[in-house]
Amino acid sequence: MNEEGLATTDEGQPERCQVCEFPKIVGHVGGEISGERYSLWLCPSCFEYTILTLREQYEQCRLFDDNFDFKELDAFGKLKKPGLREMLEQCDQSAAQPKEAAEFEQAKPVGREFGSDE
Repeated sequence: MNEEGLATTDEGQPERCQVCEFPKIVGHVGGEISGERYSLWLCPSCFEYTILTLREQYEQCRLFDDNFDFKELDAFGKLKKPGLREMLEQCDQSAAQPKEAAEFEQAKPVGREFGSDE
C-alpha cells in the first residue's frame, strides 16, 4: 500500500527527490528557459526551499515600490482555500444522484396534481 504523496516507479520503488534523493515527493516545478524545458519533482524540504527562495526574490524585486504591501508575502504562491459554498458545490456535483431523484427531475408536470388549471 502506497503512502499518500509518495510517487512510485514501475518497479515499485519510491520515486526520489531530484535534488536531495529523499523518497517522498510533494511538489513539482516545471517550465521553459531559453527554449529548453525543465521539470523537477521535489521532496517537502526542497519544495519549501524553492518557494521561500522565490518569495524572497519577489520581495527584493518590489522592496522599493511605493505601493508594495508586505502582507502580499504571506499569500505568495498559496492556493486559495475553497469557502464553504465552493466545497458544498463540489460535493453536490460529485455526489451520485439517487435513481428516484433523477427520475423526478425528468418528469414533466401535467394536470391538476402540479397546480395546473388545465
